[in-house]
Amino acid sequence: MSLSAGAMAQHCQIKGMVTDSGSKQPLDSVRIEIYEGSLIYKIIYTDKSGHYDSKMFQVIDNVSFRMTRNDYDKRTIRFQKLKGNNVIFMDIAMNKISEGERKKQLLKEEKKNTAKLRKRRYAKPGKRTLLPF
Repeated sequence: MSLSAGAMAQHCQIKGMVTDSGSKQPLDSVRIEIYEGSLIYKIIYTDKSGHYDSKMFQVIDNVSFRMTRNDYDKRTIRFQKLKGNNVIFMDIAMNKISEGERKKQLLKEEKKNTAKLRKRRYAKPGKRTLLPF
């Protein structure tokens, strides 16, 4: 007896609300990246009332959510392999970062971007490229 791949497929839907942990107010425009294993599956955003809904998606590997919004700490939530068809309700509170922490993050991103530019701009010494003529 053999089962088709469709019969073994698991499905999942994750929905809920994102709020500010201090004021308990809903947060709109929170970017939620859904990863399956190490590959990004889809990106969704919270609406004006802070709600999000991933809609039903097929699950093969571990699932993780990465949530980001300007002036807030990044959040990552991981799920081990989900079994069966699941609808998960998950309300999330995000912490607002301080002005000092925000400046540190901006400086770190700036350094990272300049390092990328340097790598792209200059060839590594000792490497030669042979031309076809």
